Amino acid sequence: GLYRFHSIHISGKGRLVFTGPAQVYVENDVEISGNGISTPGDLPTNLAFYVRGSHVSMSGSADLFAKLNAPHATVDISGDGDLYGTVIGREIIVRGHADIHYDEALNTYDEALNPPRKSDPLQVSVLSWREVDP
Repeated sequence: GLYRFHSIHISGKGRLVFTGPAQVYVENDVEISGNGISTPGDLPTNLAFYVRGSHVSMSGSADLFAKLNAPHATVDISGDGDLYGTVIGREIIVRGHADIHYDEALNTYDEALNPPRKSDPLQVSVLSWREVDP
């Protein structure tokens, strides 16, 4: 589905559950802690966040499986929860035991929905990543 929120704040025992693929547009800030967000099959291709706000925080122990696009925001990932998928932010801060796990399936997913055009003023490229054994 397609969803639009003024802001998102999840804490304590709260949990946002999507039962199918979703695109979520958020006008302001996003704070995710507590039990976090659940997606079908925990696949990053099933959830896309588009955030216009200046701050996105993810803390606690819940994992997030998503494509997170917040080009004007400071994205602060802390605690024990990991982000599986992709993240775009003005600044990305990773603290604690948190990690970002890039999902290569999003390469095809993004290009199929948003093919690159030479006239685009902003191009986003993966500069590097490091693969580690579990």
